[in-house]
Amino acid sequence: MSAVAVCRAWARRVFNAWRPLVPPRHHRKPVKLESAFLEAGGSVDLASDASWRALWNAKPRVVALDAEGTHFSPPLLVQVAYGDRVLLDVPGHVVVGRELRRLLADESITKVFFGPPSREHLGAAIANAVDAQAFEVAATGYVGKQRGLAAVAGDALRRAPFAKRKDLQRSFGFYRSRPQFGLSHSRHWLSPEQRAYAAADAWATLALYESLAAEGHAPAREDAPAT
Repeated sequence: MSAVAVCRAWARRVFNAWRPLVPPRHHRKPVKLESAFLEAGGSVDLASDASWRALWNAKPRVVALDAEGTHFSPPLLVQVAYGDRVLLDVPGHVVVGRELRRLLADESITKVFFGPPSREHLGAAIANAVDAQAFEVAATGYVGKQRGLAAVAGDALRRAPFAKRKDLQRSFGFYRSRPQFGLSHSRHWLSPEQRAYAAADAWATLALYESLAAEGHAPAREDAPAT
């Protein structure tokens, strides 16, 4: 065997020995959460009579909720995920809308949040609520530093954390007064990127819950008072 062949054989042995330690590509190049949502066929609906009617006609047994701009009460934006759809609703200045209150009060529908429901400051009582963050810890026995949605949902869905765009995450906190426009004029204050970012949080929360439930885990449920 020539010296070149010996070197090549040695190089192959070294590569094969180290290959298991090299992280897979999806570990080296994190997938953004909103990209995963769109690639999974997720769609965003702005709240309207028609979009709420579509939700009620779908008769979901489980929905996931998230909110942006929770330094306001009610928040700037509420996202409701069911199936592969996410409905975006803008609460009023004082209370959330009639259809959202109806959903929150419906005991037959499980409402899933990532974290305590009170953290979203919805200003309405919530029947049959589940904290998916606590559910995941109880189901997996995880011990360690508290993790965010992108990390927990990523581990459950793809065995690697999702990435989040911090600029979009921070963008909702820039508002120091509530926008004067509702969803019909949301193009003036809510960009397509913000919509996808917000929708992906609710979608991931629902996907996390469904993943845990499919493994046979049963969550703790609670009725949360208005906050």
